[in-house]
Amino acid sequence: METAKIAGIPTGLPVDMPKAWFVALAALSKSATPKRVRENSRSDHPLIAPAGRKRGGK
Repeated sequence: METAKIAGIPTGLPVDMPKAWFVALAALSKSATPKRVRENSRSDHPLIAPAGRKRGGK
């Protein structure tokens, strides 16, 4: 199942959501998504593991 789109914008946006807001939020979420999450979302298994956190005090 796939959402019908015109120029990348879904044709069935909620009534109270202007198209300009949708475009802005889509661009913001795309730019804020780390490369690791983007790559792993397109695969059936994790391609890039999360980096380990450094331990230590302030």
